[in-house]
Amino acid sequence: MDGETADAFDQWLEALPRAGDLPFWPPPAALYTVERLYAGFSPSDPCSLERTYDARVYAWTLGADGRPRRLGLRETVAARLHDAAMDHLVGAFAAERPMVGVMGGHDVSRRDPAFLKAAVLARALRRRGYGVVTGGGPGLMEAANLGAFLAPQPDEALEAAIAALGAAPDLLPGARGEAAERRKHAWIAAAAEVRARLLGRWDADPPPGGESLGIPTWYYGDEPPNLFASRSGKYFMNSVREDGLVSIATAGLVFGKGAAGTVQEVFQNANYNFYRGHAVDATPMVFMDRTFWSSAAAGRGGTRLPVLPLVESLARGARPPFADRVLASDAPPEIVAFIEAANGARRGRRPADLRLASIGSLPPPRCGPDSSS
Repeated sequence: MDGETADAFDQWLEALPRAGDLPFWPPPAALYTVERLYAGFSPSDPCSLERTYDARVYAWTLGADGRPRRLGLRETVAARLHDAAMDHLVGAFAAERPMVGVMGGHDVSRRDPAFLKAAVLARALRRRGYGVVTGGGPGLMEAANLGAFLAPQPDEALEAAIAALGAAPDLLPGARGEAAERRKHAWIAAAAEVRARLLGRWDADPPPGGESLGIPTWYYGDEPPNLFASRSGKYFMNSVREDGLVSIATAGLVFGKGAAGTVQEVFQNANYNFYRGHAVDATPMVFMDRTFWSSAAAGRGGTRLPVLPLVESLARGARPPFADRVLASDAPPEIVAFIEAANGARRGRRPADLRLASIGSLPPPRCGPDSSS
């Protein structure tokens, strides 16, 4: 894009929405931070949640009945441009380090042993130089971002943080009403307290080594982004977000217990691996909690999802097969060793590398001032 064309494009972007119409305009020139998404939040004021940048953008997507509203043409184009800019920024973050995606349910309590296990795993991965990416929400997503956040801290900091978070253990995503809003505020305030203890300010950036990425969406806007992802690529279009979330994981994917969203991510990645072709290496897939993913019987923790046998069958039947890139394990050290071995024996580019190469060929966004500041 030459200078004259770029200047004309900038003018078109500036004129697209009417001034003041859109809370997210111009498209961001940097990934979102906790400080930006939660601008206006006060840990001592439950009413402050609705004043945050994140809540105001979500409110813009809704109609008077609280359901997603029909966007006009100009609004639709603006939202798509926002997501295109976000795609580029997420790609730039992921290109800097090998990325491991940690997926799992949004409704896993902070007191659940699975929460601690996901945090321990993510901490170990980050300490070994891997980037950690999650869906950016609560549950196991928060656990993984928390583990990465605490990678530069002493080991005992993790148990102390989880104990403090246990004061507000459950968010109950999707619940409505005043009681649900108070519970949501308490959930966020507990995380803010942990951040303040370690950083001096609840909305400060973590030290080097504590970075991780969250990729949430305003499609599930009643589900707040967790406060432990140092950077967030938040999208309007959940379909674009889901593709990016799975397909930027250059070093592997770990699936903790979840529900329909996690199962979608499992088979989205299995599809990439199955049809990857001979010149592309399969992305490692790890199922954390063998019993949950192997058995259809209902356990004490609720329904289990027997996804693993089907993935293993697909892995054996693919041409070329990818059975050696599938692991089921409950042990974070074994999972880390598997990911490191798989990345040490890479046989070429992976699906994520192909996607990032396409994103990286785009010019930097010329969309106005940095909206993350």
